[in-house]
Amino acid sequence: MPYLCVGGPLGSGKSRVFEILARLVFRPLGSSNMSGPALFRTLHAQGGTLLLDEAERLKQTQAPEVQEILSMLLAGYKRGGQATRLEPVGDTFKTVSFDVYGPKALACVAGLPPALASRAISLTMFRAAPGSEKPRRRIDADPTGWQRLRDELHALTLEHGPTWLELPKRVEVCPTMSGRDFELWQPLLALASWVESHGARGLLALVQRHALETIDAGKDDQVSDTDETLLRILAEKRVNLETPTPGEILKAAQEVEPNVFRQWTAKGISNALRRHGVRTNEVHGRHVYSRVTLADLGRIQSTYGLTLGLPEEFSEPEGA
Repeated sequence: MPYLCVGGPLGSGKSRVFEILARLVFRPLGSSNMSGPALFRTLHAQGGTLLLDEAERLKQTQAPEVQEILSMLLAGYKRGGQATRLEPVGDTFKTVSFDVYGPKALACVAGLPPALASRAISLTMFRAAPGSEKPRRRIDADPTGWQRLRDELHALTLEHGPTWLELPKRVEVCPTMSGRDFELWQPLLALASWVESHGARGLLALVQRHALETIDAGKDDQVSDTDETLLRILAEKRVNLETPTPGEILKAAQEVEPNVFRQWTAKGISNALRRHGVRTNEVHGRHVYSRVTLADLGRIQSTYGLTLGLPEEFSEPEGA
């Protein structure tokens, strides 16, 4: 089940989207500062739909409380996804698993960590034009209208729920796409096919076209977890005035994530960083990253919405 990522600048209506979702979804759980353990327990105990605002804080991946929430989100988009914790039992600890699978929407200004972004379908919001009437609208001007919509959704589910359980088998609705993209789009395409069969002519082709355009547009914007790790290591070394070689960056990466980088080579490091315009130069027979400036890394950080640990003066403001 894909997550919904609602992105856009301040004042673009992200909170308003969440206010609308909160009036329609099943058991809305709104949060911007709930702790990881509280989220685990609440989702496990009652299920529902998580509406996580200010999700850009999840890019602070070194913070323990963020790591807990992030690990829960990375597991919770697949049926059976669980978060495992050690819980105190008397004088010892016991491993306890919490069921965290379910629908989730995330709102953010500065983007999500790459691994989490790959589990979400993005919706980009824009500020209303000057003079627009949209900011003046009040969503609760007709409270009975929301109740009517909820009743109709409930009735629709009661009538067609058993049929919807068969939709995951509708693999033929997907054009050719990668495994992760298939996981994200197949549920929506299958649902579009079902809606089309009930009168919405042309809906499936429309959603298929949008899916392929979204996937293609996102290829240039995605940064893998490994690339972000390498860029962060390089940034740390340049902040400390070091001029590392690809091999030295590889060694540091293997210390941070040994399982991920065990089979990597120095040439692989060089190729990965070159994708972001980061190249070595030769100094006394060694290929080093001495010409890479903090300003260069700051532009990469800003372009891809990364967190590289650069000093504030080298972090370009949003929209720069």
